[in-house]
Amino acid sequence: LSILEPYCDILEGLLAKKQDQLRARFLKATKLTEGDLKDIHRKLGVVAAMVKVFSPIDARRSLKLPAFVGPESYGKSTLINHIVGRGTDSDVMPTDPGMGTQVVCKVSPSSSESFRLASDEQGARKGNVKEMLAEINKLMKAKSDKGELGIRDMDMILAQKEFHPPVPMEFLDVPGIKESTAFHTSLALSMASSLVLVCGQVEKLSTQLDDGGDLQLLKDIVKELGEPLPIQCVVSFRVSGTYFTKNRDNYMNLLKVKFPGCEIREPLWMDFFDEGMSQAQKEHQVDVFMQVAAQGIDRVIDP
Repeated sequence: LSILEPYCDILEGLLAKKQDQLRARFLKATKLTEGDLKDIHRKLGVVAAMVKVFSPIDARRSLKLPAFVGPESYGKSTLINHIVGRGTDSDVMPTDPGMGTQVVCKVSPSSSESFRLASDEQGARKGNVKEMLAEINKLMKAKSDKGELGIRDMDMILAQKEFHPPVPMEFLDVPGIKESTAFHTSLALSMASSLVLVCGQVEKLSTQLDDGGDLQLLKDIVKELGEPLPIQCVVSFRVSGTYFTKNRDNYMNLLKVKFPGCEIREPLWMDFFDEGMSQAQKEHQVDVFMQVAAQGIDRVIDP
């Protein structure tokens, strides 16, 4: 970590807007492109973050670690809240309009609520996780709007909340996919046991996955992974059960084309805001998701 972090700092400095002349000289001398520079910074940062987040005990531990990814404001955090709460809002992740999740957040089962930054050597803070995360997100958004750094990109939020998965399982909540969050998506998928793609109508998803679309970056990052991830499509964004049933095969076929070489699992429809659904039906949806997530590859965390 003492080797990686200074390199990340140097690259971060070179990529800053104020260093246009210095960056140009550096790129000319090294014959790199600005894209190369961003790519190196992202990959070094992923390794540094994994070293921070996982202890030697974790490195020998096998667990299921699904990563929830998708466009901004498509309900990834809301979905995690309802899975943890078995069909009701568990109040673990903030769900603000716009970009509610600012950095990768790992949600782990525990008998009590706690929260900490991976880089915080003072340990976890006890208390309401959602309130603490909302406070952090608000601070980061304010700093981002001013062009300042909130939490360093290579950091992660580690949250604990009481829930009871059927196998050792934790969740990764990932910021909405775009160029500025490419690092976070790379970090999450480098650790994940499966990719949970939260999406809306299949026609919109097809456009987003086209070259130049909103999810082009996701396809690029998946290609970079050392091994293909199983992909689970969860349809929850403004889609009715009738529409989903009619288009189930279309979701499956689309993902097989867009993510060749990856295991594409049966898509799921999870709409916890459907007024016609009983609590028992919502709990059944959670149980089905957990069963599928439990079939993911055993991820032995080894930075």
